[in-house]
Amino acid sequence: MCADDRQWEGALQAVQGLTVDQRELFQAISDLSEECYCADWVIGTKHNVWRLIHHGGSWGLWRFQVEATQLDRVRRAMSRAQCWIVWDGAGPAPGSVGAVACPARRIGRLVSARRRGRGRSRRGRVGALSVGLVALLAVFTLRGPPHLLQTLRGSASPRMVQSADGRLQVYAEPDSGAGPVLDVITGALRSVDMTMYELRDTAVEQALSADARRGVLVRVVLDQNLERARNQAAFDYLARHRVHAVWAPAAYAATHQKTVTADRQVWLVLTGNLVAADYASTRDFAILDRRPADVAAIEATFQADYAGVEITPPRGSALVWSPTSSESGLLAVISGARHALVIENEEMADPQVTEALLGAAARRHVAVTVVMTANPRWDTALGQLRTAGVRVAVYPDSAGALYIHAKALVADAGWSTARMMVGSQLLGVLTDPQPGAGPDHHRSGAGEDGREGDCR
Repeated sequence: MCADDRQWEGALQAVQGLTVDQRELFQAISDLSEECYCADWVIGTKHNVWRLIHHGGSWGLWRFQVEATQLDRVRRAMSRAQCWIVWDGAGPAPGSVGAVACPARRIGRLVSARRRGRGRSRRGRVGALSVGLVALLAVFTLRGPPHLLQTLRGSASPRMVQSADGRLQVYAEPDSGAGPVLDVITGALRSVDMTMYELRDTAVEQALSADARRGVLVRVVLDQNLERARNQAAFDYLARHRVHAVWAPAAYAATHQKTVTADRQVWLVLTGNLVAADYASTRDFAILDRRPADVAAIEATFQADYAGVEITPPRGSALVWSPTSSESGLLAVISGARHALVIENEEMADPQVTEALLGAAARRHVAVTVVMTANPRWDTALGQLRTAGVRVAVYPDSAGALYIHAKALVADAGWSTARMMVGSQLLGVLTDPQPGAGPDHHRSGAGEDGREGDCR
């Protein structure tokens, strides 16, 4: 059974007597109960969630395999609060909710277990992930099995992988669905900041609205120069539901960025847009980044774009932005490859990129693989690459075929020099123009011509 309204109201009153960290832990456990049982706190929640964070497994009306990110949220809150929450819906009296101290060594073991177990399968929710004209490319060292490399080559099922320090996680679409995006949004306690090239997903819009209703500060920047017509419905819905929505600066030909930040502690960069109709048929990637320097850089840039003022985006620990540094960052990853290079992109029209790939394959004998969806506009460039020994895999542009929408580059996967660049950087003509310089100028968080940001 679950607590009735009277008991729940009493519990909420009792929770006010807890510390901020303890309240965050209570909310994390309650949200997990809501996810699995559609009830804020079912009887036995304290025992079952304790079991899940130790051993994983299933729970709920449909025996859900509980997602790793949901348990991570509980573990992080527990680590901050240094306690466990005890309540069985027994009554509304103050004190019916309590905090029981946990030994630090116990919490330390849970954190270690979390890091060892991040590769477990996830239950997708609604659709896939996207990145817009402010594109962030994430480039970082991957240790362990090169799962992303295998995914790009089509030789392994897509899955979530992470960097050695646990601060970066990579999700592959369409398998992950919109789960990573919704997890970031629904897990926020204080703020959500989103910059999006195209937003047409009612589940995401409703999640943003729900955050605003429970007191979270929600701000959204949407592209207006190319996608205003398609974004108008989402813009109007958000504005009616307490979300602070604004149009992106008109100085950029487009804002292609696709990023979501929560509580100024974690942010997500996408290669795909938040368009529900596209989720099931597109290859895209998403990166979850907890590195403080990157979060601060994203937030500083968001604040400027939200206010409509100019900024030179900070680089964080390894970010690349359009229009300032995306081209040089992209070419640096290509030129730095010594063994292997795998690239997925929606376009292949920039002569500097083509020349860099030709040099890697023909002069440095790097094993180069390019994966794309067929388009006559790229035939000349792909023909040149094939002649130089580049392995080119082309998917048909037809119904039922996977559409390669990703913007991902992996160098030397499996070697100590491994690096990856992921974001919204299209390989069109990368000229790094100044604001307002031309039609190819974008803001992006993954690097295209204009405002984009790439994480390295």
